[in-house]
Formats: sequence, structure tokens, C-alpha cells
Amino acid sequence: MSRLRTTLSAFSRLNKMQRSLKDKQTLLNVPVQKLIHDEPTRWNSTFEMVDRFCQQQQAVCAVLAENRKKWHLMPKDSDVANIETVREVLDPISDLTDALSGEKVPTLSSVLPLKWKLFSCLEKRDGERVIAGAMKDQIRSDLASRYEDTQLNIVLNTATYLDPRFKDTFVAMEEEVKEHLFQKRHEASVQPVEQVQTGEQQRQEEGQGGTKRRKTDLKSLLCKIHFKRLHIKTVKWKIPSSVRCNDEKQLSDRNVPDSQQVNALGQRQLDS
Repeated sequence: MSRLRTTLSAFSRLNKMQRSLKDKQTLLNVPVQKLIHDEPTRWNSTFEMVDRFCQQQQAVCAVLAENRKKWHLMPKDSDVANIETVREVLDPISDLTDALSGEKVPTLSSVLPLKWKLFSCLEKRDGERVIAGAMKDQIRSDLASRYEDTQLNIVLNTATYLDPRFKDTFVAMEEEVKEHLFQKRHEASVQPVEQVQTGEQQRQEEGQGGTKRRKTDLKSLLCKIHFKRLHIKTVKWKIPSSVRCNDEKQLSDRNVPDSQQVNALGQRQLDS
């Protein structure tokens, strides 16, 4: 993989090699696509890098063969075989990763079914290469270490159990899940009583020690501002037009400032 990254870095740095790659892609009737680099923060980036190189292998090798100074970047036959093996191992994992990384549908209840499918894909097969078996062992052990937390397993099993598509098919902690659900139901039934008791205690404390200043909520504050704004507009439109015109004419003759005009109009409305 390190040799592959070195080769791809050379293509990304030199514009001349990029132009040569595009010409070779057109000549060999290969899709004109850029090479991809893997990134630690992107899911499936390693698979995308390997898969794109396998698609563009002929064009890449053709560009490197024309430049004698770049022959050291030419991948060997063993390197190509290893890259193809990596692609075969990561191919089914990439599909499961794409399914879990969706944002439009909830995916918590799908973790255990996809985990089961993933571990079945990571089972060793007869006749596969040693590097493929080593990769599967490494991925399997890494995933197993991420699901050792008991509380996490209860949450995942509960979400899968409540999903009507799966129910108890993939649930390995059915008794713990039922106990967890009964406990949550009991807490939900007791919570309103506790809230009433807490409210009564708070009123008693406020009566004894004085009222406590509550923090201003942004939503309630905006509602108050909006209501006040509507109230001001309503009061303004309640002033008769004839009275408002006469008062404005009289005040303008006296050269009264605008702020004083508004106050005078309001006071006249109240007097009338």
C-alpha cells in the first residue's frame, strides 16, 4: 500500500503526468477519471483508492513506462496481486459502510444485522491467499474490540428488537433487553409524580427564601418581542385618521420634534 501511495502522489504533484494519463486513458479506451488517494477521515477511501487504481492500471503503467526516471514507481506483479486481493476483501465491507453512513434514515437498529453480515463476509475460505486471511483476522479483531461495552450492546439489541423488520432475529441479549424495556417503562410512569413533587417543593422554597431569577429562554424571549411588536402596530392603527392628521398638522406648525410628536399623539388618544 505504501508503494501505491507513492505512485499516486507522483501523479498528483506533476501536471505533466496528469496530462499524459489523460491521453493514455483516451488511447486505451479507459474511462477518463482521476486517481484517488485514501484519507483517514473518509470512510471507504482506501477501497476507493485501490479500486480506482485497478481500473486505471493499464493507463498508469503506460505513462510510467514512457519515462525512464519514473520506472521506480512502476508496480511489480506481486504488488498488483496484493492490491487486487485488498480490493476483494474490502469490496463487501464498503457496501455495508455505505449503508451505515446514510443520513436520511435511522441506522441504529441496522447495526447488528450489518455486523452479522460483515462477520460472515470476513470468514476465511479455502484456497484464499495468506494476505487475505491476515486482513480478515485483523479487521475481525478490531471490530470485536469496539463492541465489548455491555451498555452499548444493550442499546443496539434494544433498537434491533424494537424494529419490526428484525425483532429478535439478531438479538443476542433478549432477556436483558426485556428487563431494560420494563425498567424504562417504570421510570416513565414514575416520572410525572416526581415532577409534581419537585414543583411543590420548589414553590415552598421560593415562598421561604424568596423567588429565584430564572434564566431567559431564547424561544420565549423572541415570542415576547414578537407579541410586543404586534401590540404596537395594533395601537397605532386604532388612532382615528382625522385626529391623527389634525394633530400632526398642529404639531408641525409648532416645529415640535418627531419624538415629542409621537408622545403627544399618544397622550391625546388616551385623553379622548
